[in-house]
Amino acid sequence: MHLLSVVALTASLAAPALAAPAPAITPAPEAAVVKRATSCTFSGSAGAASASQSQAACATIVLNNVAVPSGTTLDLSKLADDTTVIFEGTTTWGYKEWAGPLLSIAGNKITVKGATGAVLDADGARWWDGKGGNGGKTKPKFFAAHNLKTSSITNLSIKNTPVQAVSIAGCDGLTITDMTIDDSAGDTGSLGHNTDGFDIGTSSNVTVNNAKVYNQDDCVAVNSGTDITFQNGLCSGGHGLSIGSVGGRSNNVVDTVTFYNNVIQNSVNGLRVKASVGDTGTINKVTYNKITLKNISKYGALIEQNYDGGDLKGTAGTGIPITNLVVENITGTGAVSSSGYDVVVTCGSSTSCTGWTWSNVAITGGKTYGSCTNVPSVTKCSALTIERARRSRVHALQQKLNALEHDLAIEAAETRLNLEQYAKSECRTLTDMFMLKLPRELRDMVYRHLSTKFEERIDSDYFRSTMDPVTKCYSHDEARWKTTRFPDHFWNTDYVDPEFVRELSINYYRTSSFVFGDGQGLISKFLNTDQLGLGFPPKELVSNLEVRLSAITHDRGSFRAYIFGMPKPPERLQAALEGLMELKSGSNVCVQFSTEAKCETERRELFAGALPVLFPRMQVAMLAGYQLKFVLDRKYAFRLEGDILEGLEERLWDMPDYYNTDGSSFRAASNASPFSPYTD
Repeated sequence: MHLLSVVALTASLAAPALAAPAPAITPAPEAAVVKRATSCTFSGSAGAASASQSQAACATIVLNNVAVPSGTTLDLSKLADDTTVIFEGTTTWGYKEWAGPLLSIAGNKITVKGATGAVLDADGARWWDGKGGNGGKTKPKFFAAHNLKTSSITNLSIKNTPVQAVSIAGCDGLTITDMTIDDSAGDTGSLGHNTDGFDIGTSSNVTVNNAKVYNQDDCVAVNSGTDITFQNGLCSGGHGLSIGSVGGRSNNVVDTVTFYNNVIQNSVNGLRVKASVGDTGTINKVTYNKITLKNISKYGALIEQNYDGGDLKGTAGTGIPITNLVVENITGTGAVSSSGYDVVVTCGSSTSCTGWTWSNVAITGGKTYGSCTNVPSVTKCSALTIERARRSRVHALQQKLNALEHDLAIEAAETRLNLEQYAKSECRTLTDMFMLKLPRELRDMVYRHLSTKFEERIDSDYFRSTMDPVTKCYSHDEARWKTTRFPDHFWNTDYVDPEFVRELSINYYRTSSFVFGDGQGLISKFLNTDQLGLGFPPKELVSNLEVRLSAITHDRGSFRAYIFGMPKPPERLQAALEGLMELKSGSNVCVQFSTEAKCETERRELFAGALPVLFPRMQVAMLAGYQLKFVLDRKYAFRLEGDILEGLEERLWDMPDYYNTDGSSFRAASNASPFSPYTD
C-alpha cells in the first residue's frame, strides 16, 4: 500500500467516531515530458505534472479537464515567450492543507484563455471554516499571476477559492478581461473568509476590465504598484474597492490607480483607502470615478491613516500621506445601512491628506461619523453633517407642508360643501319666489332670455351642451359647470322649483333653434326622445330646425379623399332628412347645402347630383305647411314657393348675372318665381 494511503487510513481510524472524514488526498502521478510541439494537450490526473514538465516545449498548451493532485501546483511559471494557455472543461484540485498556490503562471507575452464553458473549480468548501487565513485549516491561495510581462488573461471563470483568488505581483503590461470569480457559496454560514478577488502588488500597467467578483473580502486590493486600472466591474458580497492596506511591506508605494465605472453591491464597504499607522509609504493619484453603491452595510467611503489590522484603530498617523485623491460621480443615495456610516475620513495631520478632489458625491442612508480628523476642506465630515442637517430640515419642512396641505384640503372640501348648500338654498328661494310672484306671461318673457338658444347643435347623443343659465349664477364650481354635460345636477329639484324646471324646459324646446348634421336618423331620434322628462316628446314643441348638409365627405382613410373630398352618395343625404316630417305644422325649417366646389362647373355637377334627393323632401315639407328656407353654400338664402322642381336647374345656373364674377353679391332674375331671395 502506498505510504500516503497508510498514513491517511491510520489518521482516520484514530479520529473520533462522529467526526466527518477529511477529503481524500490524491497523489501526484509520474509526469511524462512532451517533446517540442506546436500544440500540446494535457488532461486527467497526469495532465498537471505533464504540462509543468513540458511547458517550455509547447507553443500552445491546452488543459482539458485536468485533475490536479492534492498538494500540487499546476505550475506554468516557466513558459516560453509567446505561449498560449487554454483551459477547457473543468479543472479541479485535490484536497490538502497547505499554502499553495493551486495555479501559477508566469512569462513574457503569455496569452491565457478560458474556452467557452470552462471552469477552474477549487472546491473551496473543503477548506472553509469561517477563519480564512487567520487560523483553522491551512488554506492554499489559488492563482499566482506573477511576473507576467506584456501578457493577457481572458474569459477565465474561477469558482470557490479556499482563500485569496488572484495574486498579481511583479507584473508589467498585464491585461485581464472578462474574468469571473465566484465564491458566493462561501456566504452560507459565513464560512468563506479572506477570499480576496484581486490582490495587486509591485506591478505596473495592469488593467482589469469587465470582471465580476462574488466573495467575502476585498474585491480589489492594491497594496503597491503604479498605473493600475479596474474598470467596468461588478463587486458583490465583499469589502469593496480598496487601496491597501499600504505599509509594512517591501514596497509601499501606490501611484496612479483608477477605479472607473464599477458597481459595488451587497458589500461591507464601498470605497476604502487604508494607510497603516506607524508605517511609511505613499498613496498618490488614486481616482474613484463613476462608482455605484448599493446595499452597503458598514462604510460608504472610508479613507483612513489609522489602519492597524483593522479599521480605525487608535490615532491616525502621517507616515503614509494620501495625496491627490479624486472621488467623483459616486452614486449611493440611500445605499448605506442605517447602522453604517456614509463617509469616514481620518487623517493624521492637515498636511498628510492634500490635493483632494471631491465632486458629485451622493452617499447617504447611514449615520454621520463623529470622529473625522484633519479632513481636507473639500470633504469635511462636518460638511457632511451640515448637509445631513439640511436634509433633516428640508424633510421637516416638507412634513409640515404636507400637514398644511392636508388641513387645507379638508377645509376646502368643507367650504365647497357649504357653498353648494348655499347655492341650493339661494336657487330654490329665487325660483320659488319667481314662480309665486310672476304671472305666466312675464315668466315666458324671462324664459326666453334664460333658455332660448339661437343655435343648439345636436350631436349623436342628442344631449344639450349648455348648462342651466339660472344655477350658473349661483354655483361655486365654474369648472364643473363648464365641463358637465346635460342632464346635470344643477337642474336637480334640490336647487330649483320642479315646475320652474318644467316651464324652462318647455320654453327651451319651443323657442330654441336646433341644428343637425347629416347623421342618419338623428332628427327623428331627437324629436321622439323625452330627454327632460316632460311626459311627451319634444316634437310637440320644437318649431325651429336646421339641417346642414354637405355634398362632400372627407375620408381619413385616404389622403387624397381627406384633402379634396369625395361626393356623398344620394342615400346619405336622404337619410339625413329622415324625421323631418315629424315636426308640427307651421314649423320653420332651414336646409343648408354646401357643395365645397372649387369652380362653377364643379358646383353645378355636385348640386345637380343632390337635387333629385333634396327637393322632393323639401317640397313635401312645404306642402305640409312648413316655412322652408334653402341656403346654398352659406351665401344665398331662398324661401321655397310653388313647384320647386320644374325648371329649377335652368333658372339657378343659366340666369345671367346670377353670380357676380367675384362672388360678392347676388341678383335674381324677376322671372325666377320658384326661388326668390329670402331675408329675415
